[in-house]
Amino acid sequence: MLKPPTYDGQSSWSMYRRQFEAAAKANGWTPQEMATSMVISLRGQALEILQSIPEEQQNDYDRIVGALEIRYGHKYLRQVYQSQIKSRQQRSNESLQEYEADIERLIHLVYPQAPKEFLEQIGIQTFIDGLVDTEMQQALRLGRHTTISDALVLLWNLKQLKKHREATNPE
Repeated sequence: MLKPPTYDGQSSWSMYRRQFEAAAKANGWTPQEMATSMVISLRGQALEILQSIPEEQQNDYDRIVGALEIRYGHKYLRQVYQSQIKSRQQRSNESLQEYEADIERLIHLVYPQAPKEFLEQIGIQTFIDGLVDTEMQQALRLGRHTTISDALVLLWNLKQLKKHREATNPE
């Protein structure tokens, strides 16, 4: 028997639901068994959602999922993600790879159905705008990038070149 992971509301609801339903299918659970397993797998803030569901409806899988969807579903959080994208800045202790990955994640959450080219252009612009190093921002703006990964590679190369130049030409 496959055991679904726990859910505390801190990770992606859609990804958790996908895992949960895969386990339910593999185990051949009925909707009532799915509801029971879902209730047992909830932790922390996600567990609090049960307070909003009458006890007699807590064996209704669709009712539980509906409540979780309202609280944690992407469609309801899209505006939050949009504001995060607009204000996203690279943190001082954040690697370029972590920064790039978070931008990719946010872009896909806000625009899940958008064409790849659109996602890449929004991602590139957000990536460049949020860089801490303004000199690198300007250098990247001059380049033509088709993907956010291209911009990341160019930025990495520029940083290595800058380090090499500083090491060989100390002022």
